[in-house]
Amino acid sequence: MLLSHNGKRAVLALGATQNGIRREPDVRLFRRASRMMPLIYNCDLEKKALERAKAYSETPQAPEGASENVFIFEGKRVLTDKKLADRVGICLFIEKIEQM
Repeated sequence: MLLSHNGKRAVLALGATQNGIRREPDVRLFRRASRMMPLIYNCDLEKKALERAKAYSETPQAPEGASENVFIFEGKRVLTDKKLADRVGICLFIEKIEQM
């Protein structure tokens, strides 16, 4: 998932991501993000994230010195398949970009 996510971020950083849903010739791209750094996997951080997820809060606040992306599934949707959860996460990330 990290490789796929970094791939999408790289396309965004290069300024090759379409801004919204438009047809030719009105297609516009997001600005380049030349300072966007790749994400790096951190096992300790994943453990902390899991602990935070288990201690669920309606209004989560990131721990000091960290930032988080939070998505709360509505209703009782629970994704137990890791690959499916990864795909859903990537799709939701892309959907947010397309809405900008």
